[in-house]
Amino acid sequence: MIDTHQLKALSGGAPEMVLEILADFLEEAIERLGDLPSLLAESRHVEVAGLLHKLAGSSGTLGLSRFCEEVRRLESECEAGLARPDAVRTLRELLEQSGEQARFFLEGERSVGDGA
Repeated sequence: MIDTHQLKALSGGAPEMVLEILADFLEEAIERLGDLPSLLAESRHVEVAGLLHKLAGSSGTLGLSRFCEEVRRLESECEAGLARPDAVRTLRELLEQSGEQARFFLEGERSVGDGA
């Protein structure tokens, strides 16, 4: 679900910084995902695809690989005008799971760095 190599490289021995960035991303992403069902219900697929594109880029950078894959899939569906509002629920669940795994990994890296 997560790319531990990406997270480790991104943290560069300072997982605290990445934990803060991850927390900010998760907060913003949950807010954006909350906007999507109404936008999809209004058939605003181009706008949704733009939001998803940003989420995909950020999540990929943060090593949330499975979430990133699903966001890209939904982005493609939006570009084709095929996305459904109920698809967002799956994304939110996946975001929460991936975020928790990334936090767990980074906290472990912090413990290793602290000599714990």
